[in-house]
Amino acid sequence: MSGLKKNKNNLAKILTLIAIFLILVYGIDTALDRSDTGFLPFDSKTQGLVLGLPSVVLPIIAFGITYRSPSTSLGGLLIFDGIIILIGSILFVSLQETTPTIENSVIMENLTSLSPIIALGLLIIILGAWKCAR
Repeated sequence: MSGLKKNKNNLAKILTLIAIFLILVYGIDTALDRSDTGFLPFDSKTQGLVLGLPSVVLPIIAFGITYRSPSTSLGGLLIFDGIIILIGSILFVSLQETTPTIENSVIMENLTSLSPIIALGLLIIILGAWKCAR
């Protein structure tokens, strides 16, 4: 592997590891926030922009900069990131409380609003699998 390809591959791995770290922090804070003890002083919109958005964008950038070079380790990291995104999105919707004041339609609205994130998680998994197969 040439020096430039190796540097790109290392950069892509670092970007993906940062994305994994961010999505894990986001998930932990969201889980703790449900019990009113979240550790980040952000509202949910800011959390999504600061932690959630980069955890989806960085792996796609990582794939793009290493498009032509195969890497099973990067592919594995991409798959891992995509799985965390999927699990987090599905857990968020499934852990919504249903009470007489919160109808099932609210849960369906949440699922509908999270469907693009679920689709991006699936895309990242597919890109990771493609990177492993090359």
